[in-house]
Amino acid sequence: MIKVDADTLDLSTALTALAKYAKVDFGAVYKQEAQYLVREVLRFTPPKTAGQGKAAVARDIGRIATTLDANSIQASADGPRSMFNTLAKYVRKRENGKLRTYLQNPHFRDWNSRILLSSVDEIRDAHVGMSGGTGGLRNRRGNVAKNKRYVAYASDLKKYLREVQKRVGWAAAGWQALALQCGADKLGGTKKWSAKIGSAAGTADTNFSGDGKPFIIARAKNNKIPDYQRMIDGAVRSRTKTTVMKLERVLNDRAVNLGFTKIPKKMASVS
Repeated sequence: MIKVDADTLDLSTALTALAKYAKVDFGAVYKQEAQYLVREVLRFTPPKTAGQGKAAVARDIGRIATTLDANSIQASADGPRSMFNTLAKYVRKRENGKLRTYLQNPHFRDWNSRILLSSVDEIRDAHVGMSGGTGGLRNRRGNVAKNKRYVAYASDLKKYLREVQKRVGWAAAGWQALALQCGADKLGGTKKWSAKIGSAAGTADTNFSGDGKPFIIARAKNNKIPDYQRMIDGAVRSRTKTTVMKLERVLNDRAVNLGFTKIPKKMASVS
């Protein structure tokens, strides 16, 4: 799980001023901005499509380790046939101890000194680090550079691939609860998310009563997107900039569209 804290102080200050000088209900302004903010967060949240996300996952998982498949090993033997037959036998029977020893044979070209990942758990640790922490192959952007350090059973790599691909879209789906509460699902251009995931992906609390204390709280679960804090900060900055521009239009007696209402010219009050 990746913890993200969004600093919305500047945005909230701008929204308070906008509601005051445009002479509109603060709760209504806050709700409208919540819609825009959720849409912006979804725009910043990868992937753009489920297919794109699954393809990226498959590409990265394929870079974690060289696949150990008995039939392929025998078919592509590049060296003494007996050595590859023995390697294929150990792979087929999953004889981990013998396989690890065999991979240390200095005469076994291209396979020497490889490290065996003998289970899905070991593949996961190599990918994201022990217990999801540091030490994995993923870089800051969450990508894996191809390496020749590890080998893993084909069946285990396939299982891990399915496991990770099931999480594609979870980060976006985590905003579903907030999107539904504030009405962002009705905005054009809002990215699709999976309703099937439901509350397992995220929950939300909101208050748009206009009592002077409106708020939005979103809890997106199972988020493992690296550098997601930067993405969220970018979404907040983008919306703050837009809100300040709207405020400036109001203060300069220029018409502005607040989404839920349109403010005509000469409606600002700076008293």
